Amino acid sequence: MVQGRYSSKPGITVGALVVLLGTLLLSACGPTEVEFAVKHLSDVTGEQLTEIVSYNEEAGLDNSSGEAALQVQIEFQRNYRHQIIENITDNRISGERVQDKIVELYKLPPNDPEGTVRTALCPVSVVIPAGQKVSVTVEWTERWAEGVINEGKEGVGNRLGSYSVFLGYIEPCSLVNQENID
Repeated sequence: MVQGRYSSKPGITVGALVVLLGTLLLSACGPTEVEFAVKHLSDVTGEQLTEIVSYNEEAGLDNSSGEAALQVQIEFQRNYRHQIIENITDNRISGERVQDKIVELYKLPPNDPEGTVRTALCPVSVVIPAGQKVSVTVEWTERWAEGVINEGKEGVGNRLGSYSVFLGYIEPCSLVNQENID
């Protein structure tokens, strides 16, 4: 009798055994998604950006021919995009799922949180003395949030990572200098 690689005896075939072992190995070795929560820890100020506007760019800042003080309102605008920075230390969670939870927590635009252009507004009131022109300097301060990614539905388990989110600018901006020019 010639012995082949396959047995004709009833039981598990070699093909079925290979599929069974492969499935077991993949389920034992591959990462499995775990339940997690993102938890806000703190609000943080970031970089401060300075913007200068003078009577050359804004005609309303010129009161050189005026005989009385003039109060004007200037509207500063700054466009920005949200930014999400993740530091995931556990391969059982995906960056996409973390980002979805951060978007939900901070109420960011759901379809394209980092691509949607937002606008921060800053109205500034300036009093220009009679016979003078003005140059004003405003300061924008970045607004960030920081938090952790923890295991478990309530986020009370092991730490799985951390994150930072750029939320925009503190509104309104700050008037830091007014230079009166003769």
